[in-house]
Amino acid sequence: MYLFNENWQLIIISLREFARPGSRRIEELRGGRIIGREGKTRRIIEELTSTFISVYGDTVSIIGDYISVQYSKEAVEMLINGRRHRTVYRFLEQKVGELKARRIEETFG
Repeated sequence: MYLFNENWQLIIISLREFARPGSRRIEELRGGRIIGREGKTRRIIEELTSTFISVYGDTVSIIGDYISVQYSKEAVEMLINGRRHRTVYRFLEQKVGELKARRIEETFG
């Protein structure tokens, strides 16, 4: 239903691009890096960016408005490439702060 909104988009990231065939790397990326313990990492990214993230099989799907999806995608790619969770959270907090400031400026000019 969200995709009926013309301002929203869906992107899908394949984890196969980041792992050799037959390795356990996809499971490590999916569970430990992207989802996190009890879903904490995924939930934080979703809350900070106002997106919806689904991690299923060897794909990560992100739905949200164009800018938020780009921030979520960049955060997921940072995690895949081994950046620390804390670094990714700081990155998102900064970007979301800039986005909110820009939206306020556009609204009140």
